[in-house]
Amino acid sequence: MAGRAKRLAKAVAAVATSAAVEQAVRKAAANPRVRKKAAEVGKRVGSKAASAGKAMAREAGKRIGKRLAGPRKVAGKNIKRLGKLVAG
Repeated sequence: MAGRAKRLAKAVAAVATSAAVEQAVRKAAANPRVRKKAAEVGKRVGSKAASAGKAMAREAGKRIGKRLAGPRKVAGKNIKRLGKLVAG
């Protein structure tokens, strides 16, 4: 099995790192100032994500509108033609 030792070493390092990170996060979360700052950053990031999502939705709406312009125009002309036929 080529590279088994290397893979095991990587896995052990990842587990050790994640345990250290988890411990650091737990310690930081106990501090009320850190929690307050995290809440502020979370709000800021959330608002930026929301505005970016809205911008993406607007762009998608424009693209769809352009794609539907032709069929809408044709449908409008057909309705007009039918209206003229009915009106006589």
